[in-house]
Amino acid sequence: QKLPGKIVNFVSKDDVDFIPQVKSRILGKYMDEKENLEALHTLTLIDSDKVPKEARRELQRDYKLLTEYAQETFFDRGCRVSNFYEMKENAQVMLLWNLDLPGKLANGSRGVIKGFFPAEGYCYLIQEELMRREKMKDVGMGDETEKQADKTSDDTPEAGEKPSSGKEPEPRAAPSKVKEEPTRETTSGDKKIKSYDFSHLDPELVKRVKESIEHQ
Repeated sequence: QKLPGKIVNFVSKDDVDFIPQVKSRILGKYMDEKENLEALHTLTLIDSDKVPKEARRELQRDYKLLTEYAQETFFDRGCRVSNFYEMKENAQVMLLWNLDLPGKLANGSRGVIKGFFPAEGYCYLIQEELMRREKMKDVGMGDETEKQADKTSDDTPEAGEKPSSGKEPEPRAAPSKVKEEPTRETTSGDKKIKSYDFSHLDPELVKRVKESIEHQ
């Protein structure tokens, strides 16, 4: 069964959604008050407890048919380019569907291929950046702990000095010995990632890719 294209919104290649009128019609079969639920994405409605099971079942069934039809009609058979094609450096390219709207990669976005980067090397740089950010976060937590310790030591009266209230300080109980758990820094320090050899790549390209990952 083919579904007409006018009842769907193509958010991106792998993100197809019913238009609000279609969702409202399906929800209206099982609900008196829809509470503007038709404004939500179809997948959100399928997982929502506010939607009756019968409505979710119908949405899920129709959504499966819709997705299969959309992928075949608009992104495979109806696409203006083949699934596989050769490319070269400095070639101009243009997206034919939304790929990443927050990242400004939308239908019609144009660019120039500046180089080819291996997937393994890209994954390595991402893991390296994640570890760097985690380490920076741990350092920041350590600085806060040190500041708190300094503040506590400043507020503690020295030996022989009476507190400002005039009362003698109460004796403190000796700290109990507990088993020390590994700190977060130690745990993160134990992480290891498999190194990658970038010697066969253009250093300028590696630098640009690394900078783009750091700014994400």
